[in-house]
Amino acid sequence: MKYNPGDLHLSLELPDGLDPFEVPIPDYVQNELKRDYGQAKSYAGNNGFLSVDLLYLPSNKPSVSPLELKGAAGRFMKLISLALDPKATYVAEISGKSKVSLKASYTMADEPYELLGTMQSRGKEIWLVTAVFRKSDETTRKTALRIVNSATL
Repeated sequence: MKYNPGDLHLSLELPDGLDPFEVPIPDYVQNELKRDYGQAKSYAGNNGFLSVDLLYLPSNKPSVSPLELKGAAGRFMKLISLALDPKATYVAEISGKSKVSLKASYTMADEPYELLGTMQSRGKEIWLVTAVFRKSDETTRKTALRIVNSATL
């Protein structure tokens, strides 16, 4: 099913049963983000096998360069990795004019997980889209890849 959060430009394909909803961002996080971004919005969905998280970040700049986007993606990946597993590994690579591909591996409760994602920009609008699943679940990995690859602005 096609999913468009709020009245914003992001569009992506999600499997049935995975319906993200807006999640409040704590004030202390919003205050930290306001140095570089406007009012952020967060959406999350989980179906027991796959967790999808969407983060909307309106830039304080009129547009974002590929290098700035990669820097922002790396910063968020580092924060995500530190929160989940201090031994996590992650990669952020520029994959287009306004697109960065993301990948991370970490362990939680002795279970290896993988994160696939994309950070994209269109003018002032920036989106971070991530899909997390058990590393051993190849079927869910394919679904995660389809979701991440379907994300467009």
